Amino acid sequence: TPWYAPWNTLCQLTSPWPARADEDGDTPLHIAVVQGNLAAVHRLVSLFQHGGRELDIYNNLRQTPLHLAVITTLPSVVRLLVMAGASPMALDRHGQTAAHLACEHRSPTCLRALLDSAAPGTVDLEARNYDGLTALHVAVNMECPEAVLLLLERGADIDAVDIKSGRSPLIHAVENNSLSMVQLLL
Repeated sequence: TPWYAPWNTLCQLTSPWPARADEDGDTPLHIAVVQGNLAAVHRLVSLFQHGGRELDIYNNLRQTPLHLAVITTLPSVVRLLVMAGASPMALDRHGQTAAHLACEHRSPTCLRALLDSAAPGTVDLEARNYDGLTALHVAVNMECPEAVLLLLERGADIDAVDIKSGRSPLIHAVENNSLSMVQLLL
């Protein structure tokens, strides 16, 4: 019947279903992201937006869908979520932003997608995680030269010191005996 399709759509848009979490705190959006189902992510983001809901919903491990997109190295999903309003500065349980996670998981493609998609001024490259490290510190410690170069290109402070020890990324590289990182930072 012709009235059914619009009614069904209206019910889907006003239903709390897209935000309903399972026992792990994962919403259908979290699950679609982890599965890499771009079509489902796109549809769910649309439902969240039409329902006036935030995309920064935390699961029980304090991970947002954006965190999971970065962890599972899905740059197209990172781009979609950020452009739809997901916060690049949301913190996980370790105080890490999406930029920290991209560096920790050695994913310069996700880091680039994040930085390219975010509105100007919405990504603080000097934000520290709970260990006092910036994303640049993490990239150096993970020996990810592409991420280091991208962060420096985007204005990360090469002389930023970590809050716990007062060490710069260069000192971290020296202590890690990482000649390639030392050369990159000099």
